[in-house]
Amino acid sequence: MEIKWHQFCLYGLCSIYSWRKRNSFIDNGKRNGKTKKNRNYDPEFARIIEALEQSSYTFTFTDDGSGLGKEILGQVTPEGNGNNFNVVVPDHSGTSKSDNQKLFGGRGAILAEETYHAYQISEGFIKTGSGGKGFVKGTGTIAAAEVDAKIWAAARPMTNGSVTMEGASVPTIAGIIHQQRGDRTKVLNFITKGTVRAIQNLTGGEIKVTYPPSYKF
Repeated sequence: MEIKWHQFCLYGLCSIYSWRKRNSFIDNGKRNGKTKKNRNYDPEFARIIEALEQSSYTFTFTDDGSGLGKEILGQVTPEGNGNNFNVVVPDHSGTSKSDNQKLFGGRGAILAEETYHAYQISEGFIKTGSGGKGFVKGTGTIAAAEVDAKIWAAARPMTNGSVTMEGASVPTIAGIIHQQRGDRTKVLNFITKGTVRAIQNLTGGEIKVTYPPSYKF
């Protein structure tokens, strides 16, 4: 059906502009028979957006995170008869979730993961229950879908692989997932159990970083 942008603006994707806004991750730079290089362009992200544009469902990207649970940074929720979905990607900067957003990989990482979840729904890998209420297993499993989405999101250029904390360069959750090079068993173990890492800072000291489970099945 279509993609809608409601109260949403990030990386050149804005509700008040065309979804192919210049210099965004989905702008291939082709105009009037010529191609101008766009360093932000991500062909993989563009491919997923184009697939959603051609989907039989309608996906509305929104900043409104008022319905999110206490520990949830973003999500895709069904609406109405199950043919419409909200892709919820709020900006948590300045809120109680700000540090969690940074450690996850930034808002870009949330956008990438939730966009891929929308794609999984569109392709039938995740299906909604009766009346669009909740999600049930599709052609794969919920665990497999979550691992796939996080691996894909971790590889996107809009995702931060590290963040500065207490004078140390700390790998983000997405950064650690990317380091695991597609090892699905390691990724599943990491996102369900979390871990604690000791990171050396610039003064030679050490900080301990707790990575909480980023998904509970």
